[in-house]
Amino acid sequence: MQLKIVLLAHLDKYLPNCGGEGNSCLLELDGDATVEELLSILAIPIEIPKVIMINNCYGNLQDSLKNGDKITIFPPICGG
Repeated sequence: MQLKIVLLAHLDKYLPNCGGEGNSCLLELDGDATVEELLSILAIPIEIPKVIMINNCYGNLQDSLKNGDKITIFPPICGG
């Protein structure tokens, strides 16, 4: 299964070297995965993501991913 991963702000340090540019990459996974399993694969601590988008819709840790999904992960953001 191939996923497009977009990690925003300081989360880009968790991007694997998978041929992407900037804050995104294409990631190839064997078999099925949930968002929570994806975070584990990317070594992103579970408490960091505050907003998870799957194909531009809000997602959660239990959502199953499918081939071609675009997953965007936002860290906590502060400011005003």
